[in-house]
Amino acid sequence: MTQPNAVRNPDNNADVIVVGAGPAGSTAATYLARSGVDVLLLEKSTFPRDKVCGDGLTPRGVKQVLALGIDVSGPDWLKNKGLRVIGGGRSLELPWPVLQDFPDFGLVRPRRDFDDILATLAVKAGARMRVATSVTAPVRDDRTGRITGVIAKTQEGQAEFTAPLVLACDGVSARVALGMGINKRDDRPLGVAVRRYYRSPSRADDDYLESHLELWDRTDPSKPKLLPGYGWIFGLGDGTVNVGLGMLNSSKAFGKTDYRALLRTWLDGTPQEWGLREENAIGPIGGAGLRRRSAAGRRRRRRGQPVQRRGHRVRDGVGRDGRRVGTASARPPRGRQPGGRPGGVLDRDEGAPRLVLPARRDLLHADR
Repeated sequence: MTQPNAVRNPDNNADVIVVGAGPAGSTAATYLARSGVDVLLLEKSTFPRDKVCGDGLTPRGVKQVLALGIDVSGPDWLKNKGLRVIGGGRSLELPWPVLQDFPDFGLVRPRRDFDDILATLAVKAGARMRVATSVTAPVRDDRTGRITGVIAKTQEGQAEFTAPLVLACDGVSARVALGMGINKRDDRPLGVAVRRYYRSPSRADDDYLESHLELWDRTDPSKPKLLPGYGWIFGLGDGTVNVGLGMLNSSKAFGKTDYRALLRTWLDGTPQEWGLREENAIGPIGGAGLRRRSAAGRRRRRRGQPVQRRGHRVRDGVGRDGRRVGTASARPPRGRQPGGRPGGVLDRDEGAPRLVLPARRDLLHADR
């Protein structure tokens, strides 16, 4: 339902609204815009902005970065050979497999840079991005119950944005999903993570992403104590490292632990030459986690309302001619990227994954 005090603006209409300009949202917006679709990309923050989780890309993620046409040959992209796993008193270096469909290297790039690159790519492809725009709820058609847009808080006040298709890429906050009565599944694990950057020349150029399956408190070297959780160390290639730890709700210590203190305790037991001490820290310890959802949303979900699920195809999304919206593949035509080829982006039309789109754009406006 349209909010009575929402600002109506013709510039707030689009073929597709993408909520969230993180890696998922910006990537979706880029492919949509390259296909000639009018895309409105809504982001609650402003760029550049930091995120706790991330920085390390496996070959599966690298494949998608290359498919977008992003040049990763520069010094700002640190390549790695594989994953180093440490646990049980042993260290195993596991090289990335050599496969026909995937690159044989991983990458490290801080999310502060990485997300900005992807969002800029979407804008250069033709997407219209609105930052400092925090989506608070979806808008439903009173007659059909379908999602027809979103309500958001902007610097000018509350505003309504409309489109026949809304993609919820809003991450942990999940405002769109919550507004549709879709809540966190209790059979899926929850987790929490904390991360900090450190100056560490000896670890900054590591050829491997490093994963610690065990965390140890070595305050008393003669009586080391096993701590809950797992850790990681990612070299960034610029004299600094990304160090953090995580914990799943399957651990008995979940929700009962001071995670920032846990990180300091673990790092104080690492070799002194690594430099992972307070005097070498860069900025505060950041934290991120997933929150439990209430059971009320699950009850609303059982009412059978048509919904657009995050990461799933649209339910009841059928056009006038009976074809399901979002199931026909359309190859992005050459030369139809508004604004031209983005600067610093390789000319890689061939081989890029093709976005799943309606073959005819008028299908986007079915039942509008």
